[in-house]
Amino acid sequence: MSTDGVEGRRWLVLLCMFWLGLMQCVGWVTYSASPRIAAEYYGFENPKASIDLLLNWGPIMYLPVAPVVGYLVAKQAGNLWGVILSGAALTALGLCLRLVPNVIGLAPASGFTHALVHGGQALNGAAGPMNCVTPSALAALWFPASQRGIATSAVYAVQMSGPSVGFLLALGIRNSDHMVLLMFVEAAFALAVLGTWALLPREPKVPPSHSQELRLDASPPALPRRRWISTVVLVLAGSFSIGVFQCWSPALPTQLQGALPESLLKWFAIITATASVLGSCLCPPLMEALKLQWRLKSAMATMLLVQLVAFSIFAASLPDSPVAVWKEGPASPAWLMTWLVVASVAEGAVAPMVYELSAELTYPHSEGLTGAAFSWLLNFFGFVLLGIFPLVPPRYDSLMMMGACLVSLVLLCFVHAEYPRRMLDENVRSGLLPSEL
Repeated sequence: MSTDGVEGRRWLVLLCMFWLGLMQCVGWVTYSASPRIAAEYYGFENPKASIDLLLNWGPIMYLPVAPVVGYLVAKQAGNLWGVILSGAALTALGLCLRLVPNVIGLAPASGFTHALVHGGQALNGAAGPMNCVTPSALAALWFPASQRGIATSAVYAVQMSGPSVGFLLALGIRNSDHMVLLMFVEAAFALAVLGTWALLPREPKVPPSHSQELRLDASPPALPRRRWISTVVLVLAGSFSIGVFQCWSPALPTQLQGALPESLLKWFAIITATASVLGSCLCPPLMEALKLQWRLKSAMATMLLVQLVAFSIFAASLPDSPVAVWKEGPASPAWLMTWLVVASVAEGAVAPMVYELSAELTYPHSEGLTGAAFSWLLNFFGFVLLGIFPLVPPRYDSLMMMGACLVSLVLLCFVHAEYPRRMLDENVRSGLLPSEL
């Protein structure tokens, strides 16, 4: 099926989904991006614990909600629009709930105000799975085979870039009035994207690919055991290294204390996140251009190997690391930055591959199954790391990503890659009869 018969509205759907994910992420980090101003404004008795809880409502709500979202998306393709609409509504409601005290004149330091703020953060956190579980399902529903990877990476990338945008916006926050104004702007944009998504069609008039058309016309058969096993191992391999990275990278300023100028350290979370997003966005078009769509496992192994080498060089360049080469002092900032950026770009490229290969392995079952499992494990491994991070001596922090990449590489060896969905689309495009799955 050529892209000529595919609806142009798919790009509006993708833009709206990107916008929705951006608002959810930006709203999530409102207080963490300006912790001192937020703590003073609300008069928290324990500022650090309160700000941390406001941030942690994200993973706290994500873990129980993600399986429900995955079940709803997998149950019926028509549920996808409603699931995403629910996420948009939760984000809008959560960001508006935080502003109720300002609208009705409650004291910022009152217990009821604090309850509303935490409630708003919890509602917004519950919207996270509607954005992270659905990328590959949305791509399959609206986009042809040649554009599925691009659509998947675009939706996923905003989850990575959203917090960075939130921290960039916080650079302009000088006092509590600025913070409250930002909260009103966030709520207004969240309501706007909710209204926009509500007006979009539930699904395209014509399926964008033959694989999607056949899936809609019949109940999915049982999958061979080897494909289920490969899917489980693949999702574990991808989520482990990425989940560890997402919680490891914010600790970089601590690892690099004394190795880089203070003025540069504060940008490290943004730099690594931006490099990761760059990897996510560049991966699908490069895979298409280099004709590597049938080599996702090999490409993923290559990216993990690049990370392992880059993180090893980074660790060897830190004087306090157990594997340090330069014991007398740190390597140059440019040297450290180069290898971190290389590793971050390679890390970002892995997630779209996991989404796509897991969707291939479980076809004709819904992409919501693997999307839910992958995103749930991402948050789970990140949550576990947050618990063990304080127990690990700081000098060993630089070894964490080396270990995570090595474990993921070993797991990937047990994955048997198959591409039934892409094979079906290619066969029909070539005029052949679809082969039996």
